[in-house]
Amino acid sequence: MHDFPDVYITEILKRSNFNSKLTWLMHLVFRREIPLDEIDYINKVTELRNKIIHLKAKPINKYWDSGSAGEIRNEINNLDFSVLFQYPEKLQYNLELMLDDEYPDYKKAKELTQSILDKITEEEMQKFIELDLSKPKEDKRGLSHFLEK
Repeated sequence: MHDFPDVYITEILKRSNFNSKLTWLMHLVFRREIPLDEIDYINKVTELRNKIIHLKAKPINKYWDSGSAGEIRNEINNLDFSVLFQYPEKLQYNLELMLDDEYPDYKKAKELTQSILDKITEEEMQKFIELDLSKPKEDKRGLSHFLEK
């Protein structure tokens, strides 16, 4: 896939549906797959989101407790939000594994960044965050001061 021109890649992404991007396209590009239970859950939440956003909720009565609106309300009530909130982290973990495998430089850059962050104390980090880097300061030590440890 890396040999494809950008225009081809863009076209593949445009023409592939969400499920395709999560399954065969991930496998083709990264030679890894997102676990099927995660894909199923993502699809379930996506379908619910689409029902709400695209106004597919049509109440039969003024209390919105029947018809498709009632069905959507039941789906929302049956969602386990403690499980739902785990999925972004799970997805990020799987995507990071894919990137690490596909781009060794990406993995190395993360490791080097982490080793730098591990050496900086909270106090030094706070000082660095508070620096106004848009204006030159008298202290010319800059970032190298933080890295000398």
